[in-house]
Amino acid sequence: MDDPMHSTRARSVFLLVCITAGAVLWLLWPGLQSESGDALALASRPATIAVQAEAGDLPDSGQVGPELGARVEEDEPTNKPEPQARGSMAEEVPRTGFIHGNLRDSSGAIISQGRVLIFGDRDLSKEVATLELEGPEREYSCELPAGKSYYLLVDPASLGSGYVPALGRSRGRSTERSHDQRESPDLTPYTKYFVTLGGGEQVRRDLQVGLLARAWGRLLDSNGSPIEGALARMSGLSKDISGLSEDAMTDSSGLFSYVELFPGDYRLTFSRAEAWSPPRVLDMTIHEAEVRDLGEFRAGGDGLSIRGRIVNQDGDPFPGLRILCYSNQPVEKGQPGHNMSSSLGRTTTDARGGFQLVDLPAIPVNVALTPEYHPNTVAGAGEPAFWVHPVPVDLSSRSSPAQIGTHTVDESRPFELSGRITFDASWLARQTSARQELECTISQVGDQALPEGVRRAPLNGKPVGIDFEAQTYSSLVETPMTKIELRFELEGYEDLVFTLQPAPHESWSRDIQVPLDFEHRNP
Repeated sequence: MDDPMHSTRARSVFLLVCITAGAVLWLLWPGLQSESGDALALASRPATIAVQAEAGDLPDSGQVGPELGARVEEDEPTNKPEPQARGSMAEEVPRTGFIHGNLRDSSGAIISQGRVLIFGDRDLSKEVATLELEGPEREYSCELPAGKSYYLLVDPASLGSGYVPALGRSRGRSTERSHDQRESPDLTPYTKYFVTLGGGEQVRRDLQVGLLARAWGRLLDSNGSPIEGALARMSGLSKDISGLSEDAMTDSSGLFSYVELFPGDYRLTFSRAEAWSPPRVLDMTIHEAEVRDLGEFRAGGDGLSIRGRIVNQDGDPFPGLRILCYSNQPVEKGQPGHNMSSSLGRTTTDARGGFQLVDLPAIPVNVALTPEYHPNTVAGAGEPAFWVHPVPVDLSSRSSPAQIGTHTVDESRPFELSGRITFDASWLARQTSARQELECTISQVGDQALPEGVRRAPLNGKPVGIDFEAQTYSSLVETPMTKIELRFELEGYEDLVFTLQPAPHESWSRDIQVPLDFEHRNP
């Protein structure tokens, strides 16, 4: 017979367990309901892409950067929806984001046929997704892991009716790309759209395609004879083809032609090895599928000339200085201004420092007195030390020759450092390869900036040549230059430092005794 007290105790325990389970279920129910709703929504979402790699295979955002030699479009502004709440718990940032958009031609019309490729690396070797155009809006769309970076490209093999993706560089000069498993065509000439995807972001990226155009023209001299071997360059101006250039060489009849021009705004310039006066620069718009005769271009300008004289900082003639003239014509709003690639003529100064630019057009021009300036180049004695602002000259009045007077261009001049190195014999006897422990460098004093327009980068640890056989050291520093530090370093000793002010055509010399001139380093 059952014990009544034992039965009562069992019923009490059972009741307590039921109450506890009910309370736990009541507390967890909102979260479970939210998660089940998320799962149901995810299951009901239509699949729009064919993912080619696992999410764990995608690179981190820090591993993806612009590809050298190819144009990369950056992100457009993104929509950032509010993070979704999970029941009564704290808000969480979504782990995915969306990329979507259309394919459009140069006029902005939507293209209905095509496919978008998404890669997870700059080498285009790791394909993440292949996206088809779907729906009435003919959009591509993709949900991808957030916190990562991607490259978007239009698959050139997917386009019909002669369309090609926007060109990032000339197809004729593109390098071969190793074929992947899909044996896809070479993608290096085409624009890569770079997107960094944040959690919950919806990035819209419209990708441009276009119908290639053809154009040709003839280059003649002032007498109407053809000019052979000149370079005719079409440089992209509009955003879609910025950085793109197409080159053509003139043949024996002066003919140049382009068989694959992507639609957009271009600037046409001419250049050749020998001195000449090229035709004026021409800006133009190339339309889709256009077949265009650009006509004849005459070198020699309008017979106008510019004269001037260059002296150095001492007022003496500066012979052999290269002078270049380029267009300074106004450009349409939003277009880049002219630079030295829009060359109209060049020459060099004579023994008196004089120069004359001839056969120039009747337009506003700039005369560059230091056209080969490069801030990281130490050109050496007799070369310009500073970049000099170009001189504007308006030839529209057709008054010739135009005189620009005398201008000063500082020369770069050397400052020599040298000396003997004497090694203590007893110190050498105790050391192994002791001579090689000595190093010498030159650095610019840190709190001093180079003069504005100086033709070199600051000195920072420039090695000084040591001839251990002859036991000497020597170096040249181009002036003008601010104060420098000559530093000798020897293992186990404090650095031996000299602070100097370089002066043109002067020298500084000091003999160094090793290790007698050095102080022992405190342990």
